[in-house]
Amino acid sequence: MRRFNGASLFAMRIVQINEKYAVVGGSEKTMRRCVDGLREAGHDVLIIHGEAEAAGEADAAFLPSVNRASLFRGAGARRDILRVLGEFGADVVHVRNFDGPSVVRTVSRKYPTVRTVHTPWTYCPGAVKYWPRRRQVCEQPFGVKCLIRHRRFGCDVRNDGSVIGRAEMARRLAACYAFRGADAQLGAVVVTSRWMKEMLVSAGQDGGKIHIIPPPVDMPPEPAEMNSGPPRVAAVGRMTYIKGLDDLLRAMTYLPATVALTLVGYGPQLTSLKSLAERLHLSARVRFAGWVNYEDLAEIYREASVVAFPSLWPEAFGNVGVEALSYGRPVVAYRVGGIPEWLEDGKVGLLAEPADPHDLASKLRTLLDDPGRARAMGAAGRDAVRKYSLARHVEKTLAAYGEVRARFEARFRK
Repeated sequence: MRRFNGASLFAMRIVQINEKYAVVGGSEKTMRRCVDGLREAGHDVLIIHGEAEAAGEADAAFLPSVNRASLFRGAGARRDILRVLGEFGADVVHVRNFDGPSVVRTVSRKYPTVRTVHTPWTYCPGAVKYWPRRRQVCEQPFGVKCLIRHRRFGCDVRNDGSVIGRAEMARRLAACYAFRGADAQLGAVVVTSRWMKEMLVSAGQDGGKIHIIPPPVDMPPEPAEMNSGPPRVAAVGRMTYIKGLDDLLRAMTYLPATVALTLVGYGPQLTSLKSLAERLHLSARVRFAGWVNYEDLAEIYREASVVAFPSLWPEAFGNVGVEALSYGRPVVAYRVGGIPEWLEDGKVGLLAEPADPHDLASKLRTLLDDPGRARAMGAAGRDAVRKYSLARHVEKTLAAYGEVRARFEARFRK
């Protein structure tokens, strides 16, 4: 640590541990933006990752053992990570998406350590807290009963539709217990929403050390102009069954034939979604745009009258919906997970009953039939998400670091 000009402001050497370096999802984007903000605040930050394609990045340390770590394999990652932490002189370690609870436990004994639980997967052996057969969110804390429920309720299905075997489900459950134990030893745990905090508390974590820090949102300099042409709905996200895009296609059948739909993204459900669009006679009204760079999303939002976010699983936060609000677009989403925490129903968008395409269509039509109201909601949404600034995210993150350092040092004063 270094003192600036004799003041009480310290520069820390901070290490982020994540399996990926590239931005492949919301958690990586949150990490990279957080790193940017920490560096702007004067801190030194190193990213430890296991992504071979990014082995040459100057601000990172590539360790192949990071991606090989698991519940039963961690010796290599433990040795390599501790070596890099010592060489870097880490003051704080921030663990993100990393599948090595025993490594986290060891690191936390030697360094002040915080972990961000970005998604439910380390507290749910099925990974998504969702029962596909019942089409409802699982509200049960993980436990041995998961080995019975997973077949009965269908939560043994991966995003690509393949089935998780009983032996693997047992290993996943063991990993959940291991992560719970590792998190219990940390000085602080970070989540992105109140819903996530409640999930961890129901699983036995101490709510007093859980920090709610939503992802930062980059505000476009100007909101995209509202679509003045034919009404169009847009949806952005990975094409898997938990994202509810098949529900959105069915909702389209309840909307006037003049309403078009743009689906942005790719994934294992892409082919089946195209087939469903054909069976529903929607091919002429639905455009599959594929993957679109974040910088080019402005054009998608500019074309849209409203953005749909029909996730069936309980989104930990729902970055895509908040980004849509930042562009001045109202959002219609299912009432699940952390979404209601930023989607104030009736003010910045509308919430529909989960897994109900008819209600989803009704809420979409409410806004499509009233462009003035949609425009007002979009403006209100843009104002509402300003609180998710990078500066505020970094401020809250540094507060968590301060807490974990204080608790770590207190252990040695006893």
